[in-house]
Formats: sequence, structure tokens, C-alpha cells
Amino acid sequence: MIPGAVVLLGGWSAGCEEPEPEYRESPFVRPAERVELTEADLVDFDRAEIVTEVPWGTNTLNRLAVRDVGMAVVDSVQAIGYDEFDRVVLHFGAQLPAMPGYRVTMASAPTEVDCEAEPGTVRVVLVHPARHSGSEASGQDADEADSVGEGPRLEGVTELCPGSDGRVQAVHIAQASMHRVMELRDPVRLVVDVR
Repeated sequence: MIPGAVVLLGGWSAGCEEPEPEYRESPFVRPAERVELTEADLVDFDRAEIVTEVPWGTNTLNRLAVRDVGMAVVDSVQAIGYDEFDRVVLHFGAQLPAMPGYRVTMASAPTEVDCEAEPGTVRVVLVHPARHSGSEASGQDADEADSVGEGPRLEGVTELCPGSDGRVQAVHIAQASMHRVMELRDPVRLVVDVR
């Protein structure tokens, strides 16, 4: 052996690249708080589509866009009820290159939403209907006929703030809940689960 030489062991060969990680764990979550995703959690998509997963919690989640993606438009909203949780999926336009900034928060009524604040941020407001009797005060009440989906915990999803291109969604829940958020790619989607 040549003095001072470094011996490399392993299966490295020229031109090989490290495989891309399946998903990026949030730096804000301690390992003890993380629960491994199961097949039941991966309904309608697979692990390779997950960019970031923030596990179950009750706190407001405020994420900045990784890069400037322009003004996001929510093309459609899908709401599905499962045995263990209900899921809301926000589908963005196909031209969106990456996840826009977003905020997931709780409110006692849709009237608490300030439509002028954070104009480019996608906002998902979890509204606990038992804590409010109506939202007639501000004219931001969404038409019940436009409500999307139902589930055991989910009473529907309605768009708030006319003119926001769907960026402000009210998720009406039947009881106080925890939520989990996943960012998906190819195409870009935002998943909010409630239980």
C-alpha cells in the first residue's frame, strides 16, 4: 500500500449519482414526533410524490415559498372522507413550478379571515362550525351550494375571498381536530388531512 493513500470501500463507480430521497422531512419536527406513513395514508398518491410532510398537530403552519413561483391559482379542490381521517387536496395549475407559500390555521368563523392580508399566499382555514352560528357579518360567507365534499369530520370546503383565484379555502370541520400537511409534486398539490 502506498503511504498516505486513502482506500475507498463500497459500491461507488464513476458516473453514479446518489438516489433522490423519497421525501424531505420537516426540520421543525423532532424525530420522536414523527409517525411513519402507512399505506392508508398514501391513498391516491405514492411516497415518491411527497416533497415535504408535516405530521399531525394543532398549530398554525406558515410556510414560505422556496422560490418565486408567481401568483398561484387553485384550479380545483377535492375533499374525501376516509376511515381514519378526511383529506382536502388543493390542485394548482399545471404551469406552477413549485409549491407557493401557504398558511394552515384555525378560526372560529369564516368572518375572521382578512381577505386583504397575504395576497399571494394560499390559505387553508379550518373552521369549527360548532363554535360559530353563522358568518353573515362580513359578506365573506361562501355559498353552501358551492361546498365541496364531506366526510365523518369534514362538513365541506368552500372558497372565501372572491377574486383570490381560490387561494383562500375554508375547511368546515365537525369537531376540534388535528391536521397534517403534505406537499406533493408532479403536479404540485397541497394536501391537508384532518382527524
